[in-house]
Amino acid sequence: MPCKDALVKKIMTVSPDMSVEQALKEMKKSSLSFAPVVDSDGTLVGLFSISRLLENTLPVSVALASGGAAGINVMVPSAPGMAKRLQKYRGARVSEMMQRQFGVVDPDMSLESAVRLIRETGEPAVVVDGPSGAFQGVVTAESAFDALEKMAS
Repeated sequence: MPCKDALVKKIMTVSPDMSVEQALKEMKKSSLSFAPVVDSDGTLVGLFSISRLLENTLPVSVALASGGAAGINVMVPSAPGMAKRLQKYRGARVSEMMQRQFGVVDPDMSLESAVRLIRETGEPAVVVDGPSGAFQGVVTAESAFDALEKMAS
């Protein structure tokens, strides 16, 4: 079964030039925790997610070498704090905060490929037309499950 059989085509996208604050508002309205970032030509250029934004607000971890093979990670408190850092990011552009490297699947690839990607990343599988790079939609865990149930019955 190809990925296109589980494709969710109507998914909110954001522009790379949109502010993080605006993208978050739009995502909240749609009850989404992620949004594909698509340029004016319809080409997928990134993935913007709340989890990625939160990662950027976390304190840094410093690895200290120990006498043995294992190192010790020490959390350095973030300054001026997570809330202030998040506030700073709200004015940034989506292009500054989006993931630029992520897995994608082609509409004709097996659904198994999408399910593996969903399992590895915890995010929906982004579906892109290989030759053109045009964003097609996403395969979510739910849409994959629904497609598999239809196939089984």
